[in-house]
Amino acid sequence: MAFGASPSCGAYGQVADAGAKIFRANGIGPLDKWVDDHLFFHILRTHMHHYNLARQQWHADITTTNMRHSTSRIWYSGITHCDHTVEEFSKDCSFPIKDLSDRSPRSGEDMLFTYNIADIDNVSHELSIPWEASKDQPFVSSTTYIGFVWDIAQRTVVISPAKTEKYIGAINSWLVRHRHTLKNVQELYGKLLHAAFILLQGCAYLTGLESMLATCAKKPFVPHRPDEGLNQDLNWWLDRLNSGNIIRSIRPPSSFLDL
Repeated sequence: MAFGASPSCGAYGQVADAGAKIFRANGIGPLDKWVDDHLFFHILRTHMHHYNLARQQWHADITTTNMRHSTSRIWYSGITHCDHTVEEFSKDCSFPIKDLSDRSPRSGEDMLFTYNIADIDNVSHELSIPWEASKDQPFVSSTTYIGFVWDIAQRTVVISPAKTEKYIGAINSWLVRHRHTLKNVQELYGKLLHAAFILLQGCAYLTGLESMLATCAKKPFVPHRPDEGLNQDLNWWLDRLNSGNIIRSIRPPSSFLDL
């Protein structure tokens, strides 16, 4: 299905969610996905028992609340921390992780973990799920997912170099043109909105594009001239993206002390 059509992602998601659930039922995980982009984690066999006990507790916490739907996100809520933040899960943690290390011959390194890529491929082959081989990444502590580089060891996330270069190029292409259609505005806004998940201050520098979205919507195919302040906002984005030091912490919530 063409992802350009509005219903396509939702229709595809029904099938992809079923596939992810089958992986989990086979003991493969933890795993997460966004549309057709999948992220598989594997854990050391020595930690499997304790991890499954934690999953049992998470599942018990989750079952006390209903599945939530926020805009395009479907998620489950766990406990509420003392700072009033709520634990968020993308699955209900109902399936335990299984030790699949005896399923097929594997390297000494793979034997340390509950499953390997061959186990993923075995389930995929049975389900006729085609993977884009060029996007395969080995199991490492730092990996690229949805355009971000996630460093599990350091608990940080950054915009990938490829995405950073793409966003810089998109801004420069915008600045050399004097007028823009609605599609031009939407494309640049989508890129920078994605980057704002890491560069949180960037939300304040998207308001010019948001105003232009409303202006262009009245005549979507007519090129419009942006306000002068918008180019100043984009120059701010250029400075930050070129700095190469955009990092967001993904450490879990720390203990709360009411002073």
